[in-house]
Amino acid sequence: MLKLTVNNKVLCYTSCIICLLYCLPALSTAGGQIHGAKSAAMGTAFTAVADDPSAITNNPAGIVTLKGKNIYGGVTAIIPFTEYTNPSGESEDTKDQVFFPPHLYMTSDFGFDNLGFGLGIFSPLGIGGTKWDNQGLTRYASTESLLSTIAVSPAIGWRIFPWLSIGAAVRHTFSSITEEKKISQAAFGASDASLKIDGNGRGWGYGMGFLFFPDEKLSFGVNYASGSNIDQDLNLSLEDIAPAIQAFIGDKNFETDASGTFSSPPCVSFGVAYRPNNSWTFTCDIEWIGWSTYDKMYLDLYREVPIAGLTDSILHFDFRDTWSYKIGMDYKIFEAFSLRTGYNYSQNPVPEFRLGPGNPDSNQHKISIGFGFRHGKLVLDVFYVAVIYENRTVHNEILSGEYEGYAHMSGISFGYAF
Repeated sequence: MLKLTVNNKVLCYTSCIICLLYCLPALSTAGGQIHGAKSAAMGTAFTAVADDPSAITNNPAGIVTLKGKNIYGGVTAIIPFTEYTNPSGESEDTKDQVFFPPHLYMTSDFGFDNLGFGLGIFSPLGIGGTKWDNQGLTRYASTESLLSTIAVSPAIGWRIFPWLSIGAAVRHTFSSITEEKKISQAAFGASDASLKIDGNGRGWGYGMGFLFFPDEKLSFGVNYASGSNIDQDLNLSLEDIAPAIQAFIGDKNFETDASGTFSSPPCVSFGVAYRPNNSWTFTCDIEWIGWSTYDKMYLDLYREVPIAGLTDSILHFDFRDTWSYKIGMDYKIFEAFSLRTGYNYSQNPVPEFRLGPGNPDSNQHKISIGFGFRHGKLVLDVFYVAVIYENRTVHNEILSGEYEGYAHMSGISFGYAF
C-alpha cells in the first residue's frame, strides 16, 4: 500500500515536467517581430511598401526596387512587463529584463535592370521571455522562460513588368529555448526541487512576395512566409530530488538529453499603400498566421524512467489561427526628413488551458511613432512602440489568475547605399 502511494506521488510529481514542457514552444509568441526601424514606425504595415532592404523578410518582391548596393542594419531594445494576480488577490511582477534582437540586410542588383539580390540576418520569432521570483507566486509554474531566434535568408526579386515584381527567399532559422520552474516536495518533507529544460534547434523555411503597381499613387503587396519544422536538441535536468523518491529516479539529481520537433506557423500578409502626393504615404495591412498548424510536439527522452512517468510523449498545444490589422503613415516634411506613425492590433493564439506565467500572451495593441533621416547615401531610421496587452483571466491547471502586461520597444536602423 505504501509503495502504491509513493508511486502515485511520483507520477503527480513528474506531471510537473510535462506541464513545463508545454510552456516551451509557446514562447514563440513573445519578444516582438521587428525587422527594421522604418517598418516598425509604420506599425509594420509594410507589405505594399517594402522599399528598403528589410524587404528581404517583409516582401522580397521589393528588393528589385533598390538600385546599386545597399546595407541596412540595426537593433531593437524590448522591455517587457507582466503582473500576475492570483484568485486570492496577491500579485507579483516580472523582473526587469531587456532583449536586443538584431537585423542586418544587404542587397545588390549586380548591374541588372530587372533583378535584385539580397541576404538578411534577423530574428523571425523575436527574442524574449519572462523571469519571476524563485520564491514567488508563480514558482511552481515558471521562474524563467526565454526564446531567442536568428535566421539567415538569401532572397531574389524580379521585375517582370514595370507594374509587377515578384520575389522569393529561403530561410534557415536557429532557435534557443530555456524554461525553469520549482517543484513542490512538501508531501515528502523536503524543500523544492528545481527543473530546467534548455535546448537549441534549427529548421528551414521559404517566402514569396508580390508587388503590383497599377499607377504611381497606388501599390498592392502580398507576402507569404512558410512554416518551419524546428528540430530541437534538448537537455532536461532535475535537482534536489527528495530523499523519499530518489530510489525511483536513481540519484539526488536527474539529467537526460532529449529531442523534439514542432512546426512554426505559416504567415500571409496582404497590403495596400496609397501616395496622394510626394509627401504622404498611407498603408494598411491584414496578416493571417496559421498557428493551428502548431498543434503538437513529439518528445523523445534518451534516458527514460517509466516508473516515474519519464517516457517519450506527444504534447498537444491546440493553438488557434490569428489575424493582425495594421495601419501606417509616412509624412515627408522635406526631402531629407520623414515623420512616421502606425497602429497594429494582433490576436493571440494561446488557448486558456495553455496560458501561464511562462507565456502570458493576450491580444495586443501596438502604437508606434518614429522618424527617418536621409543625407546623401546615409539613412537613419528610429522608432518607438508602446505594446499594450489586454488583461486576461484564466482558470487552468498551469496557474489560474489574471495576467496584465505591457512592453516598450525602441530601435534604430542605419542604411548606406554604395
